[in-house]
Amino acid sequence: MQKMKKWAVLMLALVLVFGCMVPAQALESSKNPLIDPWPVPHVETEDEFYNILLAGIDLGNYTGVWASGGKNVLEDCHTDVVMVVSLNKTKNTVSLVSLPRDTLTYVPDVHGIYKLNAAFNCAETAEEGMERVCDAVTWLLGGVEIHRTDAAALEVFSR
Repeated sequence: MQKMKKWAVLMLALVLVFGCMVPAQALESSKNPLIDPWPVPHVETEDEFYNILLAGIDLGNYTGVWASGGKNVLEDCHTDVVMVVSLNKTKNTVSLVSLPRDTLTYVPDVHGIYKLNAAFNCAETAEEGMERVCDAVTWLLGGVEIHRTDAAALEVFSR
């Protein structure tokens, strides 16, 4: 009986050791989309578009429930509203897409996945921050080229 118990304990230990090794190897060999995201496919079209990125920044020394927390430096801010206005020159139409601020997305040249509204903070200057948001939106929308941003407004706020 004693020999049977030792045999059972040994078998249980082997099962646990090998059982833990298999999932670790599977996780290591597979791509983790939160660390190394795969590209979003781009769909080609014959229509000609002009795309404008609009980003609302939480800058200001406001108080209250919905305030920005007293952010006085542009580089500390987030883009809490992100929209793309798309002008279809071929069909003479305008479309607007609003991207949720908490959307997890890849920010080029930054390791891992971030919320879209934090892409602005992955830079050292406000201009570079807008480029990061623009690049993240381009990746998120499958390579849709952004032709213009509202970055010109940054000059007004940074004075």
